[in-house]
Amino acid sequence: MTRYKKSQIKKKLLFTVSLTFLAGLCVCFFGQFNSFILANYEINNCEKQINQLSATNEELKMNFVEANRVTQIENIAKEFNFEKTEKVHYIKAISEVAANK
Repeated sequence: MTRYKKSQIKKKLLFTVSLTFLAGLCVCFFGQFNSFILANYEINNCEKQINQLSATNEELKMNFVEANRVTQIENIAKEFNFEKTEKVHYIKAISEVAANK
């Protein structure tokens, strides 16, 4: 082999190794970039779910407080022996209005 052929073989080998290395770097870069985008997408989905669950939680808190108020009022009414008013008849006194059950 001549010196010229050895030089060409070395150049071709260097070019092939360089090209292979560059292709490997590109594959790694796109893999990392894909992982980054996937993680970002999952984070956004989790944030949306957190916001939805927070809104649902607030609504449930309000419903719970409202239910407790109604229950407490009913318990107080039973404790004081209150009765549900069915018909109310008003009578006129001198200048006042009085209610009769």
